[in-house]
Amino acid sequence: MGTFHEPIEIWNPAKPGRKLSLDALVDTGASYTLVPGRLLRRIGVKATQSLRFKTADGRVVRSGVAELMARVKGAATHTWVVFGEKGSEPLLGAYTLEGLALGVDSLRRSLVHVTPYLVGFLPAPHKTKRA
Repeated sequence: MGTFHEPIEIWNPAKPGRKLSLDALVDTGASYTLVPGRLLRRIGVKATQSLRFKTADGRVVRSGVAELMARVKGAATHTWVVFGEKGSEPLLGAYTLEGLALGVDSLRRSLVHVTPYLVGFLPAPHKTKRA
């Protein structure tokens, strides 16, 4: 597929005036968006919980997460953001992409708007009885 970066904007909905703009590596293999923790703390974000994650090299690490807002290509959504370790590269993960109804065009190495699936317990079509 190749890799590419996308400009993103992150902010805490409780403090909408303090925003973070950065280029993130689009990574559909990453469950959540990741931003270096020092950058999140710089705009006043604190982790609300700690979760375990498996890294690409197989390690299991514990990192803080917070529910924030993310804007990509003009669309915004609530999303979970992981506090990355020092030196980590910002990642734009699958959960955020799905919330924004964005998919990856691997040929053009870009994000495209997609129509999300609405699947589940939909009522069955009614059949009319013949007399």
